[in-house]
Amino acid sequence: MKHHAPSKRYSVATIHNGVGYLCGHFSSDLTKDIKGQVEDTLASIDKTLAELGTDKSKLLSVLIHLKTMDDYVALNEAYDQWVPELPAARTCVVGEMFSPECLVEMTVTVAL
Repeated sequence: MKHHAPSKRYSVATIHNGVGYLCGHFSSDLTKDIKGQVEDTLASIDKTLAELGTDKSKLLSVLIHLKTMDDYVALNEAYDQWVPELPAARTCVVGEMFSPECLVEMTVTVAL
């Protein structure tokens, strides 16, 4: 699988030299609170990792965008339940989201 692309300018994942690069994942239900959106986002990441033939134990890095740092504690509560024993390098920043209802988006790099 080279690209999993729903459109010309957007790929769900790209593979290069044994590394998977996932696009920004977010919840499919933006009516949920931060915990629900984080859980949905992590489930989406798990699904894409499985499609690539890998899993979260091989994460290399996770870039997290939050709408507001006020959600940092709730993010960590859900993330800590999901993260493997040897966590990936992680960065969390605040950024303007594509939709006012979107509270979190995550971009992942993973070994295959």
